[in-house]
Amino acid sequence: MSYEKIFSVLGYKEMIARFVEAGYTIKSFDDYNPLLKHLILRHDVDMSLKYAADLAEIEMKEHINSTYFILMSSELYNPFSEKSRGYIKSIIKHGHKIGLHFDPTKYMSDNLEKGLLDEKMKLELITNYDINIFSFHRPGKNIKNLESITGNMLHTYMPKFIKDIGYCSDSRGKWYYGDPLKNPFFIEGRAIQLLTHPIWWVVKGKSPIEKINCFRKENIKIIDGEIKENCDIYK
Repeated sequence: MSYEKIFSVLGYKEMIARFVEAGYTIKSFDDYNPLLKHLILRHDVDMSLKYAADLAEIEMKEHINSTYFILMSSELYNPFSEKSRGYIKSIIKHGHKIGLHFDPTKYMSDNLEKGLLDEKMKLELITNYDINIFSFHRPGKNIKNLESITGNMLHTYMPKFIKDIGYCSDSRGKWYYGDPLKNPFFIEGRAIQLLTHPIWWVVKGKSPIEKINCFRKENIKIIDGEIKENCDIYK
């Protein structure tokens, strides 16, 4: 199957179905066994909370449970806005967990843990429950130097989540570490963490750039509507 067909709602459902057919059980970060056929589903919400809420509803209908990581420092969405809070509540209502997506580049190196804990507190204010895990946003080669900045929280790049088990990511709209269904851990029937980004699955388009352009057009409409709502001279 080509990637164009894989990266769609249908492709996502079929991929998870393949895991289930192979005997995998979907687990969360805090209750998996690395030696068993356990699948941890993680979504980093980089672009749009709406897309995340759409995927959360799709997963709920398919009896799938995931963890959605919210980027509090995003310039693309405001987690505190009424619409955004509604999307987050919808994700939770559909039975999913929430984690923090943390961008360390927003802080000075000696202020990382304070920034992490501050964002954790703000996200807890929105979700109304304890946030006990976070993922780094675009960690790059500095991840080894960041692993000690945890604020007593779990994070998704701990060795037990990416070395002791399989790890696959759809970063940039392609399988960055190879097709999950061809991963050695899948072939051996061992646990896997699968990172996906909602934009690649719920937005129409045959390529990542087509999906990004679709996202841009949708956001232009949103911005236009917000300006009209808040500025009389634009109407």
